[in-house]
Parts: sequence; structure tokens; C-alpha cells
Amino acid sequence: AEANDDRALMRFEFMEIIVRLAIAKYGKGVETDDVSDAVDILVRKNIQPHLCPEAALDCNLFRRDRLYYEEMDDIFLAHEP
Repeated sequence: AEANDDRALMRFEFMEIIVRLAIAKYGKGVETDDVSDAVDILVRKNIQPHLCPEAALDCNLFRRDRLYYEEMDDIFLAHEP
């Protein structure tokens, strides 16, 4: 397909890899039989410790601090097309 270069992963393919790795490493009774728990364990033990600090930032921090106010809503509404 045009949307998927054979050397690239689609989002769903990446997620499938994460789930399959989690099941192989922590599922099937190794640490759990629950797939969502296996994914959680994989993320906590194998992914999070290797992320750069910026990846752990709260993505809504700017929105809560700067945007979610009545005054900002008024400004956006005044300039709405």
C-alpha cells in the first residue's frame, strides 16, 4: 500500500510489537496471565527507565497553566472565524 513503506512501521504494527513482546517476556504465566498487566510491566521495567527526561513531562502542563482559563476562552471566541 502507498501509506505503508515496507521498511516503515505503521502505528498499529508498533503497538502490536509492544504487546507481543510483553506477552513473550511477562505474560503466559511468567509474571501474569493478563495482557494489559504484561504491557504495563514491560513499559515500567524496560521502556520507562531508558526514556529521556523530556519524555516524562506532563503534556497537559502548558494547557493547564496557560490555556484553561475563562480569559483565554474569551480571546479564542473573539477571533473565531
